[in-house]
Amino acid sequence: MNEPRPFSDCRESRLAHVSILVAATVIAGCSSSDPSHDSTPQGGAAVSTSGGRSAGGTVANGGASLTDGATRAGGSATGGAEGLGGSATGGAEGLGGHTTAGQSSAICTASSYPAPSLNGTATLVTTGASGGQTEGVLWLVGSGALLFTEMTMSVSSTTVVPAKVGQLVPPNTVSTAVADSGTNGLAVDPSGNILGCSQKVQGIVSLNLATGTATTIINTDASGHHFNSPNDLTVRSDGTIYFTDPDYQIAGRTSETGTKGIYRLAPTNQVSVVDSQFVQPNGITLSPDETMLYVADTSASRIRRFAVAADGTTSQKQDFATVPAPDGGAIDCAGNLYWASNAAPGKIYVISPAGTQLGTISVGATDKPTNVAFGGADHQTLYISTSPSKVYAYALNVPGMPY
Repeated sequence: MNEPRPFSDCRESRLAHVSILVAATVIAGCSSSDPSHDSTPQGGAAVSTSGGRSAGGTVANGGASLTDGATRAGGSATGGAEGLGGSATGGAEGLGGHTTAGQSSAICTASSYPAPSLNGTATLVTTGASGGQTEGVLWLVGSGALLFTEMTMSVSSTTVVPAKVGQLVPPNTVSTAVADSGTNGLAVDPSGNILGCSQKVQGIVSLNLATGTATTIINTDASGHHFNSPNDLTVRSDGTIYFTDPDYQIAGRTSETGTKGIYRLAPTNQVSVVDSQFVQPNGITLSPDETMLYVADTSASRIRRFAVAADGTTSQKQDFATVPAPDGGAIDCAGNLYWASNAAPGKIYVISPAGTQLGTISVGATDKPTNVAFGGADHQTLYISTSPSKVYAYALNVPGMPY
């Protein structure tokens, strides 16, 4: 297979973007709605021609409804300590008001990194409500807190899965940041807005931690068809959003797109299809240099890789690694992937940039990992969300990306 150029030579792009996490104050999430099929070729040109993500309004060409709501309010989050354990009330202070400089040097400062220390067992941090699962772990660098989604899975197949965003301040103080987020995966954009996927509105929403509210940013493709139930997303340093749209949480709604796609949302709000051939696309992440896009196909037990051009288009899809029932993933400063396997017994598979399995990290024998993110003061703690609803932590010897 074609190998990416060495990460030690070209980390700057994503690391510069990750620096914005210091100032993150607003959460955005993807919400569920029925997607429509976009006929753009894989990695091809965008088909919507509207302007950028400015305040308010609707995209004129392509039918993708857009609302702003990504205000940068700081302060403490509100809400009680529902779900994931603990009795803390409110959120951690200091989610806003920080400068955005210096994060690239703060995370990946070395010219080389040791092989990750693996084959250990993660430590349980907190346990949530029965009948649920945690997802979408995201470390907020500036506040020193972990955000996560807690989904209530014990509902009927025709009911949209309820979800909220929780906040964990280490070691184990947990509170509710957004009580009705409807989200799954979480990320952050270059402006500091936290992004995520919400099955509730079948699109991407922004979540305001200060007010505990969710605002829809986009929930239709370029043809005006609702997405299915967007699951996970990753954001490039220029603001391009890549997200997956399986139908896991479509509930009783009919798919308007007729496909389970991977999409690219350009900074100009142009929506295009990256790929529509996955059985169930799931976790997604960029390499540190943003030249590679990795996407899980859960039903096929494959991680696939795309080359990413300077303009954000993708090409050269190839099978990269085999992971049993892969869910969400993250990447370290050396370019090693850490991918959650949603098959019991629960493990995180660690894969080199060459596609070689380096080892595994275990969680509880009956717990199934759903997503991972690097956090902590030294960015060397791997946080792991699971089903049933728990959060684990594993100490590593190499830093990595916060989602």
